[in-house]
Amino acid sequence: MGQLSQAAKDKIAAKARERWQNPAYRKECSERTRMQWQRRSSRERKRIVSVISTKQRARMTPEVRASISLQRKGRTMTEIHGAEKAREVYFHRYGYYPEDRPTDDFSMRGRQERLLWSKAVIARDDYTCQDCGKRGGKLHAHHIKRWSDFPELRFELSNGTTLCPPCHEIRHKEDKSRWSSRKRTHHRADALDAGSRPPVPLGGDAARGL
Repeated sequence: MGQLSQAAKDKIAAKARERWQNPAYRKECSERTRMQWQRRSSRERKRIVSVISTKQRARMTPEVRASISLQRKGRTMTEIHGAEKAREVYFHRYGYYPEDRPTDDFSMRGRQERLLWSKAVIARDDYTCQDCGKRGGKLHAHHIKRWSDFPELRFELSNGTTLCPPCHEIRHKEDKSRWSSRKRTHHRADALDAGSRPPVPLGGDAARGL
């Protein structure tokens, strides 16, 4: 197919603009895009967002960057981006979500022992994510056994593993789901021991006793 003439291009663009004026068509496009985005994995979404952010920063002039910095000065991430975006930024900055922050001796996470432990775990694993195999870049030291539940293992190297931010996020979600299933299973066992009416049978890992 040869190249289109300018007149043909203008005609196609006019039809596209006319079609876009239809609210039903815009809604259909939005729904199709949303479904395509949801089918992507969490790691792929983060890669796309990272690429777009990098390109946007490269196109910014120093004047635009200074203007954005001035607009954000004195405002929290929640005020700027909303609660959900601020939550993701918090995770990538600290390696855990705000709701996972322990209420007891929280200040220990910033102490020298915690930093030395993290560096030792990452160096031991040769700066490689133990889930996906990615080497280098931003890495987190993850506690295999929960920080708040096993205080005696907080600075044990054997209780740490190296993860990249996407794998760390997945691991936290899996741990949280497994912990909730375990609590529901224990609650069911306690109810049966007490002679009360058994609850509805659980599905998934809890039903299989995992």
